[in-house]
Amino acid sequence: MWNNLGIISLRLGKYKEAIESIEKSLELDPKNANSLASLGEVQEEKEEFEKAIEYYKKAIELNPNNNS
Repeated sequence: MWNNLGIISLRLGKYKEAIESIEKSLELDPKNANSLASLGEVQEEKEEFEKAIEYYKKAIELNPNNNS
C-alpha cells in the first residue's frame, strides 16, 4: 500500500512524499523489488540518473525474472 501511495505522489510531482512513502514500504519489506524499482522511477523523474540506476540494479538482483 505504501508503494502505491508513493507512485501516486510521484505522478502528482510530489517527489519528497513519494520517496517517504516508498521507503516506508521498504521498511516493512526490505527485499521488495517493486518498491526498489519505484524509487528508481522517482530518481529518474528527478533526473538523478545514477541513483535511479542503483535502485533499478538492486530491484533486478532481487527479482531477475521480472520482465516489467
